Amino acid sequence: MSSPKIYISPYPPPQVPTDVSVSQLLQLYNPDDVEGEKVICEDDWTGRKITYAGIREDGARGAYGLRIVAGVEEGDVVCISSMLSVRTTEPHYWDASIRGVFFAPLCHIYGLVTVALMGTWIGLYTMLQKKYTLSSYLELSAQTKSNALRILPTIAVQISKQSSFDLSRLRNVKYIMCSGAVLPTPTIRHFQEHLPNAPIFQGYGMTETNITMLKPESAHRVGSVGKLFAGIEARIVDEKGSDVADGAQGEMLVRGPSIFRRYLRNEEATRETFDGEWMRTGDVVRVDREGYWWLVERKKELIKYKGYQVPPAELEAHLNSHPQVREGAVCALWDEDQGTEVPIAYVALTAEAKASKMDSNALGVDIRQHVDAKVAAYKKLRGGVVILEEIPKSGNGKVLRRLLPARLARERKGRL
Repeated sequence: MSSPKIYISPYPPPQVPTDVSVSQLLQLYNPDDVEGEKVICEDDWTGRKITYAGIREDGARGAYGLRIVAGVEEGDVVCISSMLSVRTTEPHYWDASIRGVFFAPLCHIYGLVTVALMGTWIGLYTMLQKKYTLSSYLELSAQTKSNALRILPTIAVQISKQSSFDLSRLRNVKYIMCSGAVLPTPTIRHFQEHLPNAPIFQGYGMTETNITMLKPESAHRVGSVGKLFAGIEARIVDEKGSDVADGAQGEMLVRGPSIFRRYLRNEEATRETFDGEWMRTGDVVRVDREGYWWLVERKKELIKYKGYQVPPAELEAHLNSHPQVREGAVCALWDEDQGTEVPIAYVALTAEAKASKMDSNALGVDIRQHVDAKVAAYKKLRGGVVILEEIPKSGNGKVLRRLLPARLARERKGRL
């Protein structure tokens, strides 16, 4: 049997201490020489502020919670590798000069790493937002003189299609991190035109680990999620678990010190997720010759049309480029006559489109033709286009395809 093809990060792996807790790391190291009195976090609903020194004094409470709630014992390593990997990979983006507004829950991995851990350790500033709305997010970003925007594709599309907020007020912004899916070309051009000094770049990760990051210097590689984080190794395998040919797509497997070890009190899920020391991501990816990774789709989200695999994210990018579409989402619809899944699109219209009182049937046809003209024959929207008042999303703005009508109907049918 041949040896597996393993891809390694181009960034040197960090030295991860195994005898230091998270709270001890915060107390021992100050990588950017931040003054103790610096306010590193405040919120928009109580006005409470936390200083760099103050949060360190409360660090032991977190250590107590890890021991009592999660069962962490002496010698265990918690997140000390994820933080170091992120900092080693991109020290300029993860430094004390960064300022931004953040709206995702801190119990979510995005908030845990970005604000609770990295923000506390490095001393970057965050304005926490209790409830996200586009207008309040943009206004707070301007008021706090944010130099970094951390957004999702749905929010990026909303920003590009709104006209009530003058983006020139975000003159301090120099970084735009957008994760989750490929952005439509018109959206990218809109940001390039209105915020020319702020490159859009992407990252890729999950609750279980951080995986790749596209550095600002490589933002011109539109659609790529960058290179592997420091310390991460990866493989790309087919349905049988064999390595795919160079340039081919397949499921990504990863390993490294920042990979989670197990699901708490769920041994079955842990066994299903790991193939030996390799963690199955459930994501379909490819990597080019220069080591840049491209996220195709979540494996379970792929639409299977007559043996072909159709990635919803690609169709959603084309949907969102239509001038009358505020945001769109695509999922599988089961076609009884053909005995296969077909792509169906759901869209929410812009305020201008609603005000125009255009015929909804004609508009649906126009949107479908707009997408079908840009994709291969097997990717066309054979399920049609349905106009909704709103696209279902999570609290942090991520599209929830599982709550789209076609998915809900199929799940209900499966339970009967």
